[in-house]
Amino acid sequence: MTFHPQNRLEESLAKAAADAAHRPQFYRDLVESDLFIVEEGPQPEKSGRRVLTEGYQLKVRHMDWNGKSYIPVFTSLPRLQATIQHEVAYIALNALEFMKITQGANLLLNPGSDYGKELTKEEIASSIDGSIFRPSERYVAEKETKVMIGQPANYPRDLVDALSRLFKKTREVKRAYVAHFFNPEPTGVVSRQTDKLA
Repeated sequence: MTFHPQNRLEESLAKAAADAAHRPQFYRDLVESDLFIVEEGPQPEKSGRRVLTEGYQLKVRHMDWNGKSYIPVFTSLPRLQATIQHEVAYIALNALEFMKITQGANLLLNPGSDYGKELTKEEIASSIDGSIFRPSERYVAEKETKVMIGQPANYPRDLVDALSRLFKKTREVKRAYVAHFFNPEPTGVVSRQTDKLA
């Protein structure tokens, strides 16, 4: 199967699969894009845009994959059409709004396509609260500490290349350095903090 991107989200998905440096941009593109979802039940009398009224019950198709239940979602109508054998009702919703509606469910992006992705509950929760766009860990010195900083013995060239591509797109990063950090203190002089997901 040949994958021809239909929109910006699909271009971003393909880039993220080939280049880890593009993955943060993929999540940004995802939350700003529409997803196509198979809607269970009778087909609507006419196609086109409609407003979901308050109290509308959205019934979406689920599927089992690797022993887990997922909601299949698609990055474009052609991706959805490639997986079905007969006409179905579908709906297009903003990805972030759909994640809020179905929070707690796992989503499977483009099942059966050359480019797809499992979206876990944790990824979805962090996309909703925005923490996926922030560093997940930081280190804080609790007191004045002497540490050793030097060049890594095995230079991480692939990591540096990926980060260089990412930082070129990030206005907040003015300079970046690679260093090997060693804290000789055996006690908890440097504390590790992990941002919690809401």
